[in-house]
Amino acid sequence: VEALGACGGPENAEAIAAVADDPSAPAPVVVSALRALASLGAPRAGAIARAAGHGDPEVVKEAVLAAARLPGPEGEAILRAAASSPRWDVRQAAARAMAERRDPSLAAEASRLATAEPDPLVARAFAEAARALGGR
Repeated sequence: VEALGACGGPENAEAIAAVADDPSAPAPVVVSALRALASLGAPRAGAIARAAGHGDPEVVKEAVLAAARLPGPEGEAILRAAASSPRWDVRQAAARAMAERRDPSLAAEASRLATAEPDPLVARAFAEAARALGGR
């Protein structure tokens, strides 16, 4: 999967997405597939959304980071959902992905999350995202 992604050929995206969607694939393989899809620059919304609901938090974090490159409301919805995860590391990944996405419409949300977040590291990540997005 990593080799297909490194080749940079968009014709491989469907095969890579199939690996990311395979429920029998081990979590590290799904993570590699998500990274490959993101490196190709055309993550598949369905594959990313399903991975964001995966049982393994490493897969979820990688899906959240891939969602930063997913245009439109699908990517935004994944980031907003991840920002309310019970896991601190997924919330932190959501903050990083919001900043990377550079969507100013997320600035107010990142700012609100920074003030409401109980974990100081995650709160700082949301505050940094808000600043990067032009918020306060």
